[in-house]
Amino acid sequence: MFTGIGNSSFKCAHRCCRCCCLRCRKCCCKRPKPPKPPLPPEPQIITTAEHLNAVRNNLSGNYKLGNNIDLTEYLSPDHPGYNSEHGWKPVGSGDFPFTGTFDGNGYKITGLWLNRGEGYYAGLFGLVEGVIKNLSVETAGVGVRGNNNVGVLA
Repeated sequence: MFTGIGNSSFKCAHRCCRCCCLRCRKCCCKRPKPPKPPLPPEPQIITTAEHLNAVRNNLSGNYKLGNNIDLTEYLSPDHPGYNSEHGWKPVGSGDFPFTGTFDGNGYKITGLWLNRGEGYYAGLFGLVEGVIKNLSVETAGVGVRGNNNVGVLA
């Protein structure tokens, strides 16, 4: 018989000196259990260049690639990603970093190019303060150009 705080009839084979036994998970007190922490939100699945571009609209989101993405057409003239010969606009910046989670899920993004000249934080992502994992990126054309803090991924 364990004599713990609050209930003298609490039985614990480990004879803990606390009111809650960490080994057998029994408790002699009537306190309510703390709520479980909320689960992280389900990731948004990214399957197109347009979806990838939309990541910039929620820099703290949870994302996962659902397939390989080829940016070649999206970044060609007369298409939304061309940006007056500057190519891809990095997701996030020095003032507004990407703080979310991006899981490449083992997939690849190809056809990336950007030419930011004197720009900073040039890459698929600009400044990253979040998590990017399981992602491959291949460049095309001029590759990735900028002045400072330049890389293919970030």
